[in-house]
Amino acid sequence: MPKRNPIAIIVGGAILAAWTPFWTFVSGLSTIDFMRTSSGRPSIGTFYLSPTLSSGLNVAGLGVIVYAFILLSRQVSRGNSARSESNSQKPAAVPPAEGPPPTIPISTSQDFGVQTVLPDGRAIISCSLEDLQAAFHKNTLDQFNRLLAGRWVKISGKIHENHGNGQIWLSNNGLYFVLQFAKGWNEQLSVLGRGVAVTVRGKIVQAQISAIYLDNCELL
Repeated sequence: MPKRNPIAIIVGGAILAAWTPFWTFVSGLSTIDFMRTSSGRPSIGTFYLSPTLSSGLNVAGLGVIVYAFILLSRQVSRGNSARSESNSQKPAAVPPAEGPPPTIPISTSQDFGVQTVLPDGRAIISCSLEDLQAAFHKNTLDQFNRLLAGRWVKISGKIHENHGNGQIWLSNNGLYFVLQFAKGWNEQLSVLGRGVAVTVRGKIVQAQISAIYLDNCELL
């Protein structure tokens, strides 16, 4: 269906509404005796419209103008409603989610212990059992393992238990340090009893709920 143009309809209605006064003006001009014929009648002749037809044209023109204004108001209303719908469909701004506070990473040099490099290239962190326990309690298991798993440490403590097969346990305030030695250390470890002080170098494997595991350990 072709789209109606309200402006064109208004112009057409105005022409119809103004038709009667225009026709009356032209008809009046026709009564002027510009050139009379032999019979004395006007050479152009009078051509007034009938009152009924004139009134009909007036009414039709006014009706067209009213219809055009109604159509124009509908288009304006539709445009406003479309703009309001588009504005309402815009997603509301969502404030950024507040995540957990950042954790302070463990320092593996000055604050945590003294780091030295062996001739074979291994970086060794010399620390106490208390240092490892503090790091264990300040971080989650995942954070502790990400920061320290695979790092070599040098620690000292008293034997809590000797399980044989190259495994001894140290303890500090309820936290256990499970030390697994490589083959070749069984004979030296077999003479160690509970309460014996040892200094050990080993690589941290992982931390669990109540223990920190090390392997490739060596007695110093």
